[in-house]
Amino acid sequence: MIRRPPRSTPKPSSAASDVYKRQVQPKPNPTVLENITDCDAILYGMGSLYTSIIPNVGLKGMAQCIASSTSKKLLMLNGSLDRETGTMTASEIVRAVVDAVNMRYTAAETNFDVKELITDVVYPKNGGITVDVDALAAMGVAVHECDSIPVPSPSGAKVAHYDTRAFVNFLASELLAP
Repeated sequence: MIRRPPRSTPKPSSAASDVYKRQVQPKPNPTVLENITDCDAILYGMGSLYTSIIPNVGLKGMAQCIASSTSKKLLMLNGSLDRETGTMTASEIVRAVVDAVNMRYTAAETNFDVKELITDVVYPKNGGITVDVDALAAMGVAVHECDSIPVPSPSGAKVAHYDTRAFVNFLASELLAP
């Protein structure tokens, strides 16, 4: 009979410290970082929160770059809730983006304030996301409603698309404002 040696288990202290050593921390394209530092505005969105927006901003070095930019940082909310946002309010979506940019709960975590990463939220009038203006104001985020085009929904959910002309006019007025 051949006996196998007993399996060794790592010491708890070394296992815990290894977690941070094994994290994948992709870096953004350097050209993107250069463009962020020299842009008129940073526009987050529209798109699925966890599969479109967050993977593009939750990158090592992105928080420092965005926070150091003096440009406006606008979050463009979708015109309806989706499978990723469920019942999230506008302030909860803002918090999720800020946590991702700050790489919360990782070894590369930063601690920039909301207003350093998002200065404004724009949403389509009559859209399906609850815009909790007071909560956003408490975070230091300005809120802007944009004209929209209502969209019929078979489920009866509130859905609206941005009126393209109104949105372009909004952006132009915001970017030209002091």
